[in-house]
Amino acid sequence: MVSANGGKITTVGTVTMDLYLQGGAKMEHVVAVAEELIPNFILGMNFLLENRANLNFATRPPTLSL
Repeated sequence: MVSANGGKITTVGTVTMDLYLQGGAKMEHVVAVAEELIPNFILGMNFLLENRANLNFATRPPTLSL
């Protein structure tokens, strides 16, 4: 994997986890585990596209709706 700034992201494995979203929605998703990742959690394009995510950067803090 490659970060937004072009740096390599080293993964050490994958895990299936439950994501609990505001409103009580629960989703199961396979995520990659990476070393020294900042921020600690990133939703990848596969998750965002599959779930028709809407990102609003005009709000503070930015909001994500599915």
